[in-house]
Amino acid sequence: MARILSIGPDRDALAARNSELKLLGHDVRSAETRSDALMLAKREPFDLILLCDRFLPAYATQLAAELHILASGSMIVVLAGRNAPVPLREIGAMLSNQAAGLKAA
Repeated sequence: MARILSIGPDRDALAARNSELKLLGHDVRSAETRSDALMLAKREPFDLILLCDRFLPAYATQLAAELHILASGSMIVVLAGRNAPVPLREIGAMLSNQAAGLKAA
């Protein structure tokens, strides 16, 4: 499946999403802080980078831009500003229609 970097400030929400993604067979790494996220993106290739819906939209946009520089071959999906968590089927659809770059979900 896909190598995913999952980023979010809420440890419980991050763990729940990551568990579901792992059950679907994805290789998931997580980061709770900006510095950890940037370090992982610099060190490892990812198919998909997910920024949690718990970030403020402006912060998520800025972090996504930084990640795009470090991981230009990755699809980066910003979930900030959503009223509800992104369904896993939507993440699956993104992966099957994968193209590198920034996306909003």
